[in-house]
Amino acid sequence: MVSLVVWTFFYQAIKTSPPGQERFLLQVFLHILLESLRDDELIKIQKEPMSAFDTFIKCSMSDSLWTALEEVLIKAADLYPRPGPNQKNVKPSLKIIIDLRQDESGWEDIIDKLRAVIKRLRWKFSVIRLLITKLPDRVGIQLLPPSEVCVTYDQERQACLETLHFKNLRYDKIAVHHSHTLAWLWDSPEYKSWISSRPPDSGLLFIEGKPGSGKSTLVRYFADHFTPPSESIVLKFFYNTRDGESERDHRNMLRTLLYQLLGADESFFIHFQSVYRRGWGK
Repeated sequence: MVSLVVWTFFYQAIKTSPPGQERFLLQVFLHILLESLRDDELIKIQKEPMSAFDTFIKCSMSDSLWTALEEVLIKAADLYPRPGPNQKNVKPSLKIIIDLRQDESGWEDIIDKLRAVIKRLRWKFSVIRLLITKLPDRVGIQLLPPSEVCVTYDQERQACLETLHFKNLRYDKIAVHHSHTLAWLWDSPEYKSWISSRPPDSGLLFIEGKPGSGKSTLVRYFADHFTPPSESIVLKFFYNTRDGESERDHRNMLRTLLYQLLGADESFFIHFQSVYRRGWGK
């Protein structure tokens, strides 16, 4: 875990360094790791040069990895573009983002090591911020604001979904079909014509019948067994005249469909976010 975290930060550091400096930073990183390896590990690198870098990372002690990362960040800060002759000398800032959602142990030690590195780097950077995207309940880490902040991933969309949620009671009260019935629907000309239609010709599949003839059961069967085309999203709402005004309120129908749509693909929320922020979420 430590090697993965350190390597990820190191890789991002060299990728954001000035052009032509990647090789220099890599040499700094590997030099520190090389000094920490035992003789048998060095022999292994000589015998297996193609896997030398993996050996560097896997065989290095935790302290050596953190020291190498710290030295790379110091050197990277020195490479930060200098201001002109009449401009004020401004130190670079450092933002560190770490995601603790993975179900792994050892996060407490990693955060402690990262804090120690940050403390020793403060003289090189104007501002250092640690952003944690999620703190699992079982991880006993106490954040130190304002330099350490935790942001729950997808928090705003989840809060929006809570305001949209409406329990549509009708669906659970509809009788389930008997086995070996209603499969004729998939072979009916009306269904085949509807499922094969494409815009602008696609439209409604209208089911009608006498009261008590099984329309609701057929629609529930359709909702439970319909296989949508790839990349399609199915939204459903069942009106109900028996359980109060809320079950036949068009606004609740729209809430339910929007709830299902935003829940089906989190990327859709960006199109509704401004509306939610203007008043719905207040």
